[in-house]
Amino acid sequence: MINKTSLKIVFILTITLSLVTMESCKREEPCCDASNPECPNYDPCYGKEHPSAKFDMAYANNLFPSPIYWPDSVFRGNGNLHFVSLEENLEVGHRWYVGSEIIEGVSAVTRRFEDVPRPATIEITHVIEYEPNLSCHPNDDGYDSVIQSFDLINRRSELLTIGTFRGIRGNETDSFEIIFKYVRYENPFIDDPTWIEAEFASTNQVINFDNQGDTLWGEGKTNGNERQYVIHENHQLYFEHHNSGYPYYGTGSVTDDGNITLTYTRDGEGADGTFITFKGRKIK
Repeated sequence: MINKTSLKIVFILTITLSLVTMESCKREEPCCDASNPECPNYDPCYGKEHPSAKFDMAYANNLFPSPIYWPDSVFRGNGNLHFVSLEENLEVGHRWYVGSEIIEGVSAVTRRFEDVPRPATIEITHVIEYEPNLSCHPNDDGYDSVIQSFDLINRRSELLTIGTFRGIRGNETDSFEIIFKYVRYENPFIDDPTWIEAEFASTNQVINFDNQGDTLWGEGKTNGNERQYVIHENHQLYFEHHNSGYPYYGTGSVTDDGNITLTYTRDGEGADGTFITFKGRKIK
């Protein structure tokens, strides 16, 4: 007669054997990777998309040994604007329409727009032609085109990175405000000139950065305050150091809805290289 204990042992052994068998079967199953020719589900067209005429529009700041490219769609336009194809296939043919100008045979175009009255919206057309992969895309005609536009603005205050931002530093709970603006001399010909906020300004000013309660100046007469040159574009900003004695260096970004993220570190003597993150929101 089989007692309950014996039945339990048989049940446990059966379950254990089943699990071992299932695991063994899993190890023996063939691979399942559509990009791997050795797998039964291999698809030679997996991941092969149509070439696209889409391109980046970017401002390049040439104040640095290696220019910084900031893709965007809003620019002040006082410098080189770059239009760069996202298609890396070297066999693709390119044609660009920039105003009345037609440029062929290059994957990137650089132009300047200082003389365009502001505000303005500029359209750029990019056309690509290529040998279609008919085995993967039988309806592909080997042609793609796109029209992208960007806005030229006149005033620095229109940049998303200019204004007052409230947020917190790292894991702290107390918030504080940081102000980014541009200023100019009210009268530059006196020994102690008055600075006023201005649209067409000569230098940047940063107030209460890192919650230090001080004012940092890009250039000019600082009345004993530290200098901090900040490069502003619409969505991006950069704290320059270049061993120039500026107290901070790092980067920042602002989203379309005004959320800001700054990542920076203290530079110079006594700095430990620790990076700090400030996250906040534009309040004005």
